Amino acid sequence: MKNQNREEKLGFIFETGRALRFHMDYAVGAIEPEDSPGHGDLSVIQMKAAMEVWLYQPMSLGELARRLKVSPSSASALVDKLVEKEVVTREPDPEDRRRVVLCIHPQAAESMVACNRRFHEAFSAIAGKVGDAHVDKWYDVMIQIRKILDEEVKNG
Repeated sequence: MKNQNREEKLGFIFETGRALRFHMDYAVGAIEPEDSPGHGDLSVIQMKAAMEVWLYQPMSLGELARRLKVSPSSASALVDKLVEKEVVTREPDPEDRRRVVLCIHPQAAESMVACNRRFHEAFSAIAGKVGDAHVDKWYDVMIQIRKILDEEVKNG
């Protein structure tokens, strides 16, 4: 791989990232339906939206739309389905009653913890095979990527 040019390396990183994402989606998709939010009938985008709300709650609809990179109307339709499935709630913002914030429904909170645990277990299994030295390098790169992504979300 050292003799590859930059574009070939970036292509490899991209394709490997996609394979890792599919692997992780499968790991969480393997949760028994009774253990998953919405009892196993969530689409991939609904699960991603639920995870974003769980991780960053309370959050506005606009913030969810930015994080998912969808339009506000698409995010609203997505949230409507998640509210209907009792995965997400819409609540008045305690700081500004005119605003609404999104939170994980109390009945789905335990399932979100289980989903996150499955993600972590699947990722830890792969990282364990990579070895600590590579994990340290990966961590350093991911710090930089996280800063860039957080800035992009912040700026829309």
